[in-house]
Amino acid sequence: MNSRFTYNHTRFFYPTIADFANGVNGINANTGDPTNYDLQNGRDSSGTSGINGPRWVAKLSGMYALPGGMSAAAFFNAREGVQFNRTIQSPNRTGSLGTINVNIEPQGATHYESYRQVDAHWDKTFRYNARRFSFNIDAFNLLNAAPVLARITRQDASNANFATTILAPRVLRFGLKVNF
Repeated sequence: MNSRFTYNHTRFFYPTIADFANGVNGINANTGDPTNYDLQNGRDSSGTSGINGPRWVAKLSGMYALPGGMSAAAFFNAREGVQFNRTIQSPNRTGSLGTINVNIEPQGATHYESYRQVDAHWDKTFRYNARRFSFNIDAFNLLNAAPVLARITRQDASNANFATTILAPRVLRFGLKVNF
């Protein structure tokens, strides 16, 4: 049996608006735009390649050898929902600066729902002459959870809050492996 729990409480801090707008050491460069400084500086960040990852992730897995050449395994994955940072698009700004998506609440104030997923595996191995056969069944998303994983974040768009990604449905896979 294996288990893992990870907690991450990363925050980005920029000493000045200029550091935020231009990025520090190439990190989070906002192309010279300080618009979201107050709603992002010092707020929760995932520390991942993006800034919207989950704060915690938990995983548990195990395998058990059963009598008669059988084995069973399970995998449990749970995590906090990622940040859902709502924005509106600004009108064209003076000086040919174009538009920008402006946060309407502090970064990390809203999260997608947390999700839990269970996967299971069973196999039976038997021999026939010099060959070994292994029949297996895998079940993914056994609980058939369907949390929304991503939505349109722009609140002034006609498709605001439209779900763009959900967790894949329950899937069963049957397999046969032959070793010569």
